[in-house]
Amino acid sequence: MTKQDATRIRVDLARGHWQLAERAEAIACLERAAAASPLHEGLLLLVESCLEDLESGGAEELALRLAALRAQILDAQDEHSAEAMPAPLSTSTVAKLYAEQGHPEKALAVADDVLRRNPGDARALAVRASIAAPLPPRRSRSSSNARVVAELERWLANLTQRKHGGAWA
Repeated sequence: MTKQDATRIRVDLARGHWQLAERAEAIACLERAAAASPLHEGLLLLVESCLEDLESGGAEELALRLAALRAQILDAQDEHSAEAMPAPLSTSTVAKLYAEQGHPEKALAVADDVLRRNPGDARALAVRASIAAPLPPRRSRSSSNARVVAELERWLANLTQRKHGGAWA
């Protein structure tokens, strides 16, 4: 008999005990099932159903046990979800965004990660080159203002185009 089969039998047994109003026995079966396999399909649903059923009664000790069991199952689900989450994105686009937003250390770390997987990635190489390159000489205030105005106009044009159903430039 597999672990899943044993857990399924415990859940079914708990359901039977609950229907026979053998609350303590049902909760004991649920606790054993959760200890063996807290992610078993239907376990959380049954625990929550029993908890709702007890709310109309007055069995505080049993309700506390069910609430603790529910918390244990939810914690196990959260852990499982966290393990199943993909690693943070390491793409050349993310590296470029970090660089543009003024986070050169993060940009270099992501670009290096991309380059470890794909040494010829042109965008990651460009990010590394742009960060490693010395800063250009400071421009005069008027050319800097003109660049800011041009960038704001480009941004406004993109917003206007998007508002009218176009794609970002």
